[in-house]
Amino acid sequence: MINKICLHKKMTLIFLFVFIAVVHFDVSAAIWTNNTIGLPMRVIKPWTPLQCGTKSVSAWGRTYQWQNGSLLPSSIISGNDELLAGPMLIFATINGVSQSFPLNNFTFTQQADERVVITAQSIINSITVNAAFTIDFDGFVWCVLNFSEPAGTTQISDLRIDVPVQRNKVKYYQDNTSTGFGSIPANANVNFGWVTGATGEYRNFYHWFGDEEKGLGFAYRSLQYWKPITNTNFCTFLSRPTTATYRINLLQSPALANGLVYEFGIQATPIKPLVPDYHSMLGDTMVYGIASQIGDYVDIIAMMPQVENNGAGCDIFPGLNDPENWSSCLNNPVSTCHSTGQAVGVALCPQKLSATIPNLNSYLSEWKVIPEQSLDWDGIANYDNCPASADLVNYFVYQWKQRILQYNLDGIYFDGWLGAWPCKNEVHGCGYIDGQGNRQEIVPILEARTAMMRVATMLEDTINSNYVPVTYSPNKPDFPNYYFMVHSWTTVPPIMGFATSWLTGEYLWSDVVGNHSASYAQLLGVDKLRARSISNNWGVPNFWDAVISDTLDGHLTKMVFAWMLPHGEPIFYLSMMNSPLTINVYNIMKEFETRKAMFTPAWKSNSYLEVTSPISQNILTATWEADYQVLAVVSNIDGSNSAAITLKWNKASNPIIVDALTGEKIPYNQTSKTFQVSIAKEDFRLLKFTHSADLDNDEDVDFSDLAILVDQWLIDGTADFNGDNDVDFSDFAFLVSKWTGPISPIDRALIFAARYNNGLDADISNGDAVAIVTHGAGPDVGLSADGTGVFAGSTPNKALTQTVGYAHSSIVNTGEKVTYQSENNISLETGTFVGWVKASGSERFFVPAEGMIFAENGHWTSNNSITLYDQYTYGYQRQYVFAGKDAYGNYFAVDTVSTSANKGFDEWVFVAASWSVSVDGNLSLKIYARSIGQSSFATGTSSYSDIDFTEVAGPLTIGSDSWGSRIYGGLVDDVQIYNRALTDEEIESIYSSGNER
Repeated sequence: MINKICLHKKMTLIFLFVFIAVVHFDVSAAIWTNNTIGLPMRVIKPWTPLQCGTKSVSAWGRTYQWQNGSLLPSSIISGNDELLAGPMLIFATINGVSQSFPLNNFTFTQQADERVVITAQSIINSITVNAAFTIDFDGFVWCVLNFSEPAGTTQISDLRIDVPVQRNKVKYYQDNTSTGFGSIPANANVNFGWVTGATGEYRNFYHWFGDEEKGLGFAYRSLQYWKPITNTNFCTFLSRPTTATYRINLLQSPALANGLVYEFGIQATPIKPLVPDYHSMLGDTMVYGIASQIGDYVDIIAMMPQVENNGAGCDIFPGLNDPENWSSCLNNPVSTCHSTGQAVGVALCPQKLSATIPNLNSYLSEWKVIPEQSLDWDGIANYDNCPASADLVNYFVYQWKQRILQYNLDGIYFDGWLGAWPCKNEVHGCGYIDGQGNRQEIVPILEARTAMMRVATMLEDTINSNYVPVTYSPNKPDFPNYYFMVHSWTTVPPIMGFATSWLTGEYLWSDVVGNHSASYAQLLGVDKLRARSISNNWGVPNFWDAVISDTLDGHLTKMVFAWMLPHGEPIFYLSMMNSPLTINVYNIMKEFETRKAMFTPAWKSNSYLEVTSPISQNILTATWEADYQVLAVVSNIDGSNSAAITLKWNKASNPIIVDALTGEKIPYNQTSKTFQVSIAKEDFRLLKFTHSADLDNDEDVDFSDLAILVDQWLIDGTADFNGDNDVDFSDFAFLVSKWTGPISPIDRALIFAARYNNGLDADISNGDAVAIVTHGAGPDVGLSADGTGVFAGSTPNKALTQTVGYAHSSIVNTGEKVTYQSENNISLETGTFVGWVKASGSERFFVPAEGMIFAENGHWTSNNSITLYDQYTYGYQRQYVFAGKDAYGNYFAVDTVSTSANKGFDEWVFVAASWSVSVDGNLSLKIYARSIGQSSFATGTSSYSDIDFTEVAGPLTIGSDSWGSRIYGGLVDDVQIYNRALTDEEIESIYSSGNER
């Protein structure tokens, strides 16, 4: 069999998951023996390969860094946040003097995608500490410290590791006990004992502290070589108002330095990326009922594996612990779930072995935990096992894989996790011999990690489910296509982290089931919930086990929603909840598509909603935002009192608010931007916020509303429908989608409009320029700026820099243009261009000879081009020219009469040009120019025959030709382009509507 060696002082390197084979009985006939399922170790989804720096290692989302001042990490970063307030330090008191161990040597001895190994050394006085750090792809760091002192006479009277942490980033703590979790006191210590449980059956081997988003955990195998004052305080969290230190008490009484060995694990959280729709995930154990009515919005059905009970039907519990004898009772429910789009995982209890397993007695001495523990289920013994037995792990991964394939499963659900029990079974190598010659237990954390990693790898190799993710989920290509859910009364990321989801909350079972007056406020509290049961600080969807048996008025179901929805807590055991209310809530979320929405949980600052009264941690709000709508949950988690809550809408737009569960419209005060809701104790309201595009409140959406939107362009205003703090193309598109006003023939022909509030010399970032796509019937509904709503130009955020040059000179004009690109550009066959221009005469006597106001596809010398330009010649002769060439180079042009009416410098002139090609190739051109105050237009007309355009892709350019060589020397504003030749009357109406400048 396989013997994984326990701790020894000669472990100078890490031997994580490396096995030493010792055959102690013949299992050569066993089909699972020595299989390689789930091997070798590799990076599995959703993690990424490890990256090494000079003295740093980065695992997904986290970086561990060493510096010369300390043998241990000096910096631990999670996301963008530094978790440490200073380096982790080993302090030793030698001859009455406390000293810390520096970093003298640092070497990478292995660098692979999945694992990095570092050896380091520190020397103070005559004591050498050789350290080995093994970092796995999930960011777990296993540290081994070996102390040596040649003379063997130097004593250490006190030895500790201090981990200073950022005080503002540690709000909560948890350990591996049923009661050790909650808020960290402001000015007191938290003591961690080693032996726990009613009969001492557990070890408190994991401690974590952090906030709702990040944290830092430590893990231990044993207290070999430790000498704390008491095992009830082998580690201490020292909390002070402005500082916090986690202290590992290695020695608190004298011991010789030579031969000391200490091991521990470090893991920053979150341990992996959180699936984007974690907040809307659902699970159940029942195929029928609520899950069947919600259908493919449910992520996972975790069924009980049943076994044949001597021909007397199906028995549930033995199947949890016997993977060889599942019944065909599973076939129909699996098929039923798949027919509704739901994934199926079968529940297993990997900690135990049922006596129904064939030939179990042949293997039990190798597989079981010592001291032996067993549980009687339905008259059948179930023995606790240990993952340090590699043969047991081989058996499990083989049998589970066979059952997955046999029943077409999408995953598995562990009712517990491998490695929960301390063990000293020397047959498979657990335990160590203490100073009195007695064998003591270890917690097989490293072996458990190996086993859980193998299971996850086996699942990745075996399952590619069509039901993971569910239909309504966003695309998740970087996440697994299987489910691996683990249920635990506590959360232990180093071991459970390989699972795709966790299940928490069953520790309230006895207090809640059958108790209709149960209260989470009394039994749990918000600090305990956030310390142990939310998802964000772990990076793992942490399902809440709603064990409430709520078949009455829905009170307990309301309580579950009030607590869990604002925290984005996915909910499991739907069949225990009130059916009508649960189905209603999830149908609303399904219709809103919350899985694809942006979720903001209760503890984060919310850009949409703010509670103004009462200010209490019992009033929670969270929002989902998508497609210009917001779905909000507002909860009162006070266990004693109802609440009248005033909330403020933090966006400039004015919403329509409706209670999504009742249809009631909530009164909203537009002046104070507030509204009120009343909520009973431990209850919630689900509110839907929509926007009216009727900005002027005249009961229709028309051009007056469009005018308001344009006036608010790129600033925050009531037209900011999507809540991104500025009015832009997306808000315009929303307004157009709600259009109810009349559209005149001329408006229907409008395909493009642009307003530069300061002319072409306009800074878009300050809201000076506007370009919009209209609703018109032109090609592809018109143009968009650069196809994405972004202005193009050689300088970011600039529409155009006004540049004046000398006419008829060799000086090259410099400046910028605005280019609008679309797959379907301005039609060359017919259209009208209108706009206001102001030629500059303040800096130069001459303006460019051909200052291009408008160009489609290059310059008038280009084939398939149309252009409008301002031509000025000596003697104050000015005219506006509309010119171009067809596909074969046939030139055409029309200009206005050169009169003093349209020559003006530094004054606004309205110009327009229309063109139309008949089916037989006859081109009609007309151009208009008129200053403010003029009584009539200066016009010009022209016609050409045999004109043939070929549509080609080309940009529309305002303020220059498409090449940037003919810059307009002035300002351009209120550009409009139509998809047909407008009449004289229509041109007159446009001029009249815009001549108040």
